Amino acid sequence: VTGRISLYLESLQQLADTSSLRQNINNIRSKISVLEECTSNEHIQENLASILSIISQSLIKGAEFLDLEHSGNPLRLDLKRLTVVADGPRGPIPLNKMGSGHNWVGYHLAVMFALHKWFVEQIRPVSSFIVLDQPSQVYFPEDSEWSEDKAERDEERAHVLKMFKFAYNLVQELEGRFQIIVTDHVNFRDDWFQSSIV
Repeated sequence: VTGRISLYLESLQQLADTSSLRQNINNIRSKISVLEECTSNEHIQENLASILSIISQSLIKGAEFLDLEHSGNPLRLDLKRLTVVADGPRGPIPLNKMGSGHNWVGYHLAVMFALHKWFVEQIRPVSSFIVLDQPSQVYFPEDSEWSEDKAERDEERAHVLKMFKFAYNLVQELEGRFQIIVTDHVNFRDDWFQSSIV
């Protein structure tokens, strides 16, 4: 038996040096290990929490700029229910419980702009423009619903102007890497507004 095994082994061709193959195998195993770590559920959840924290900071700044209700509270995007939530002293307050159309439009803009800001800054493969159709509509009701109070109308005008300034500021901050297209009837005389009309 020993003789037969020796004869068989002597008849096999000798393999060339396999150290480079072993090195390749070790490199690939190392890459597999890194990829497994990156795709682990724990790692994904940590990254997601980090991204949502950054988006929340932009959301908070936007809500404060627009003078939205609950803007003084911590704000977050709830991915499970796809809504904005303000964390108040008595618990979470989802967007549908935040009151007026001013808040609903404002928070939708704030969260959309926060998301797109992150996408642009991280060079993510998401469209670098957004189209808004009449975001001022909530401030301009039917003729029968207009308030006779001049102060209230001036306040509504100020909210609309702020909303457009918020959009304008984001485009300026992102230096042309993001475009906001708005179709609306409003027309302010401010230079920055007039220069944005096409």
